[in-house]
Amino acid sequence: MDYIKNLFQILAAIIVITGMGMKNPARGMMKGDKIPFIENKVLEPGQENIKIKIGLLLPASSDKDLLSRSALQGAELAIDIANAGGGYKGAEYEIVVRTAEGLWGAGSKASVDFVHEDNVLAIVTAVDGRNAHLAEQVASKSQVVQIATRATEETLSQAYVPWFFRIVPNDKQQADALIDEIYVEQEISQVHLLYERGYDYENGALTFKKRLKKRGFKLSGQSTYSTTEEEFNTTINERTEALIVFGSFVSAQSILNIIRDHNPSIQVFGSLNMTSDGMIGSKYTQGCEGGIFVSSKFCFTTSGQVFKDKYMAKYNQMPNPAASYAFDGINLIIEAVQKAGPDRLGISNALREIDYLDAATGPIRFDSKGNRISPVFMIRLIKGHPVILNP
Repeated sequence: MDYIKNLFQILAAIIVITGMGMKNPARGMMKGDKIPFIENKVLEPGQENIKIKIGLLLPASSDKDLLSRSALQGAELAIDIANAGGGYKGAEYEIVVRTAEGLWGAGSKASVDFVHEDNVLAIVTAVDGRNAHLAEQVASKSQVVQIATRATEETLSQAYVPWFFRIVPNDKQQADALIDEIYVEQEISQVHLLYERGYDYENGALTFKKRLKKRGFKLSGQSTYSTTEEEFNTTINERTEALIVFGSFVSAQSILNIIRDHNPSIQVFGSLNMTSDGMIGSKYTQGCEGGIFVSSKFCFTTSGQVFKDKYMAKYNQMPNPAASYAFDGINLIIEAVQKAGPDRLGISNALREIDYLDAATGPIRFDSKGNRISPVFMIRLIKGHPVILNP
């Protein structure tokens, strides 16, 4: 019965997405988007309990999944700070949390519910590319801003949806930065690709290979995380100079240790996914020693240090990149509301023009496709601690 119920929910979400009946985006804002007190300096009597709602879409329940928990905590901290500062004209901000758990398509159902049941002003997503695509379809139909804080798949920004923004470097940006470091800067030629099975990881690896071909470089070999130790010893030999990894750090730890035991001199490079789930600090492994990885910049900015201190004071643990990006995603919405009021179209316009200098992960601006405009930031891991590679 639960299966049938979930199937009907997904079908209903698809029907809603494809037939929302919204206005053409060029014609402006949906009717009824403004909250009634936006012209007032203070709240009128009876409006004290009005909340400015921001949707947060997580991959799973925060008690089951590290990345979900990190994103939720980063978002909660941003809300706490904003409300302690007076919120918006006395009204408090509030996070509405939904997850993409369940059958494929659950992310679209959750996004539709954000708009029609929760009446959120904007949605921050901390989900993979597959679910971010579903949320983007809802954003396109409903004219509600979506800020992606995890999904890196390049095609998300190729649909030219004016309500889509992304604050993590996309796969193409990461691929070019890694190619520049490996092949151009360090002049390494014997490079082996290691990737984990999974939507984001496989897309990242595919984009890397496409960019390699376009720029005239090649790989010496490739393997998946499921490759056996014997196969690793055959395909990754003493001639292999570097390993480029697309996958989660948690899954890669034992593999990297095996490879390093076989070839201690091999250099390890990795995409943002390698650092997002908390490889820095307590989960440090010798297999990553000296490795170079795409990462969040929060450990090296003034605003990032403030974020880190407040996060550790509240949660008694070191934040990871997933938490820092969720923190910045919520703060971008809050900054846009402060500038444009609680108005969905106004938020979108404010984000297109924003030059946000106080982000934990460094200054944020967007190009015409909603991609973040900034150099891809990389770190070198030394004894479990990140050292800046490209100031």
